[in-house]
Amino acid sequence: MTRQLFILTVSLALTACKNSDSVVNEAHSVDSISKPDSIIQMQVELIDKLDTIKLVGYCGVIKFDMTFKYKVIKVIGGNYNDSTILINQICPTEAIQYKWMQNNTIYTYKLKRRKTIRQVIVGQKTELVDAGDYEIISDTTKHIGKASTPDKLSFKNIAEVIQAKRSYPWVNLNLHDSSASLALHFNLITTDTLEVEYSAECWLYFPYTVSSDKITVYWDKIIDTKYDFDIVKAINKTDGKYIGKPFMTLQLINDTTLQATYLLPQLIKKINSSTKDRLFFPDKYFVSTKHFP
Repeated sequence: MTRQLFILTVSLALTACKNSDSVVNEAHSVDSISKPDSIIQMQVELIDKLDTIKLVGYCGVIKFDMTFKYKVIKVIGGNYNDSTILINQICPTEAIQYKWMQNNTIYTYKLKRRKTIRQVIVGQKTELVDAGDYEIISDTTKHIGKASTPDKLSFKNIAEVIQAKRSYPWVNLNLHDSSASLALHFNLITTDTLEVEYSAECWLYFPYTVSSDKITVYWDKIIDTKYDFDIVKAINKTDGKYIGKPFMTLQLINDTTLQATYLLPQLIKKINSSTKDRLFFPDKYFVSTKHFP
């Protein structure tokens, strides 16, 4: 090796080490300055939803979280000087659906600075560093009675159904045994996907399009479930050739009822016959102010 090449090699190595040290030092400096373990308690008001993905999961297999921006109303404990705060919340779909999270509500949270894993260059190691936001330790907000629920809902057209500011389930309740069909949710999180609830631990997702008076729903096998329910087994056994094909249309026949027409009747018959406990896909869905199933 020539002397010039040796000097060049040593120089590059020293530069790499210096850069590596700066990455590690930067990670540690961020961690130490922001004091991620510090705990604060405050009253906050929701401002904005910052991060999400196209099709969100529920609280089943597909774990997800979002970062929400809140306005700081009052600091009850700890030191915090900014007028806004970022809070990372896991599986907020349930909170949004059941109105635990909504605008114009003052929340009382106990928070701690959140840490995340960052990879550093030296030794390809990972370490916990500051994530730049907070996570909830406890929530002492009095949620009951926060959201006013009308006794009766009324929709004039399909546009009102899918654009309702507050999402209500469309469901068919069997009065004889109190069982419920799958519950349809529009505009819950996504605006172009029908979110279908089997239970709190099991959600199905179907794309849809809208014409002037009709919703057309397309078959898919996107499922977020915590358990292997009958509906999950039945859908997973269906032929992949149906994916992307329209299988259901929904039309508003009065101000509270959606009429379902099934374009793949054999498929729906197979799904419905997978259990005797519930009728998954009925002919009609009725809007409800309660939560089903």
